[in-house]
Amino acid sequence: MSAIGNVVEYPYLAELNDLFYRFRVAQLNSRYYSQVRDRLEGRDQAIQISIAVATGIAFAVLGVSEFVPAASVWVVKLVALIASIAAFLVSAVAPWLGLTSQMNEARVAAFAWNSAGLQLEKAMRFIKYARKGDAAVSAWMHTADAAYQTAAALPAGHDQDSALVDRLFREIETQFPSDYVWTAL
Repeated sequence: MSAIGNVVEYPYLAELNDLFYRFRVAQLNSRYYSQVRDRLEGRDQAIQISIAVATGIAFAVLGVSEFVPAASVWVVKLVALIASIAAFLVSAVAPWLGLTSQMNEARVAAFAWNSAGLQLEKAMRFIKYARKGDAAVSAWMHTADAAYQTAAALPAGHDQDSALVDRLFREIETQFPSDYVWTAL
């Protein structure tokens, strides 16, 4: 009797290791671009709120101007003018910041990396239990590689936030440890 017991051999160990590495990269990038998109959406929302507040102040101050003594009306109208100019300038400058296109790029990248991660995980699950010589393994490898390459071909579009990458990398290592393929799939 063997002291080792039943040892399972995986005929596609190299392929699984490659898929697992790519899976972790896909998870990292999916989370990264989701975080970037969330930050950009927060900035865009702050801009929209500032426009709404400045416009509201301008109309509110003009509405109150009827109840202000005649000697102070010019101050009220000046405040309304400044608020309306501020709202106009922010609304005119906002499109030049390109937040909408950056949000769309980050949204597409997050979706592409998430799809690649799902495809890679499916391929790992199938290949882990495939028998040696299974013809479907090459199809799974090709499909997973195509999804990964599609996501990798997307332009970065912005400067990378290394602190965010480091934090997400630690999360990925914790959530998907090196034995993930053998224990979780």
